[in-house]
Amino acid sequence: MNKRNIIKLISVGVLTLALSGFKLPTLGGGGDSGGGDWKAIAGDFNSAFQKISQGMSLVLDGIVESQKAIGIKTTAAIELKNETDKIKSGSAVPVEMIEKQTKYIKSATEELASAIASKTLTAKEKAALATASANYFKGAVSAVPGYIKVFITFKSAQKAGTPKPMDLMGAAKDIPTILSNAPAMFEMIPVTYDAFQTYQKSLKAANIEIPAATTDAIAKGKSDLMSGMAD
Repeated sequence: MNKRNIIKLISVGVLTLALSGFKLPTLGGGGDSGGGDWKAIAGDFNSAFQKISQGMSLVLDGIVESQKAIGIKTTAAIELKNETDKIKSGSAVPVEMIEKQTKYIKSATEELASAIASKTLTAKEKAALATASANYFKGAVSAVPGYIKVFITFKSAQKAGTPKPMDLMGAAKDIPTILSNAPAMFEMIPVTYDAFQTYQKSLKAANIEIPAATTDAIAKGKSDLMSGMAD
């Protein structure tokens, strides 16, 4: 056996040990019979992460335009938006990007909400905020299918049982990304939803009209997410 094959088999063995503990505590334990399509599961995780990141790109558009509307600096938001857009469709989303998106969307939304509450907004500023919020909430809603897919795929992973070496030889390139991204993704879900609700409430308090369809879509997204977690 040549050196490359030995290294490959050692890597698969390490991944097998890592995946044997790959359980989502809040959803209970999984089986250990194996036999699941781990390559498909790995791909589903990465496509879910990608869908959420694309939604966050729209949220960042909304943040930039909202900041412009009331005179808040946009430099950080634009830089993160540009970084997010460099991630091409179908590629793995780096865990560092997920963590940056989560942290920034939370802090920027809180800053916007505080600024809106402390200002006497002009009619022009209110109109600009109403327009700017469209992408913010569109991004929030469009990320929901990705959130749901994360939970569904975790359940598929549990039912698939402990991966066999041959399973991991097909999915090995994606497994490290999944293992590093998953905790950040589960942190992102409640943090970003809290941010969406914070922004929504601040606009309503300032008498800035939010289309009923948008409010309904966010409420439905939350309901769908909770349903996806419970099924």
